[in-house]
Amino acid sequence: MASISANSLHFLTALLSISIPALDLSHNNLSGDLPILNFSLLENLTFLNLSYNDFTECGISDSHFFERFNLSSFIRSGLVPNHKEFRIKAVLLLVGFPVLVLVLVVFWGWLCFLRRSNKHKFTPSILKAATDGFSVRNLVGKNGRASVFRGVLRDGSEVRVEIYLGAMSIENRRRFVQQCEILVQLQHKT
Repeated sequence: MASISANSLHFLTALLSISIPALDLSHNNLSGDLPILNFSLLENLTFLNLSYNDFTECGISDSHFFERFNLSSFIRSGLVPNHKEFRIKAVLLLVGFPVLVLVLVVFWGWLCFLRRSNKHKFTPSILKAATDGFSVRNLVGKNGRASVFRGVLRDGSEVRVEIYLGAMSIENRRRFVQQCEILVQLQHKT
């Protein structure tokens, strides 16, 4: 790949004296900054092709000299920004980023919901393990309607497990719910 410098395009000054009408530098693997001022001196130039080189974008749109040539003179030259590629990137960014954020928020909300809904669910096997199989040494009290066991969950939380004997009456269910509400209120105060 040939790199353009002030010395490498010395032929442009020679072209000034012969008033060249057409110049095709396409497919020459030229790279670097294009010397716009030198090209501006070629007033008789009616055809210019700089396509398929690797120039750095130097703002040829700022130079009125290049207005007389169509964009096909600069295809894949690096001199004209690729608007189609820019549009694709812009659409991906403007659509993709909000979609990604939305997916992450929904996923985070779903995780929080699952964590909250599973926080106080106890299966019989968890309660059995916490009370050491409802062993007699963990029996705290017993009356005609229920047996009360103490236990320790895997996370270290101490629990009280009531095993109701027979069918639970509406009154016993109401008392049980009241006890749970009181325990929750006490837990929030500490």
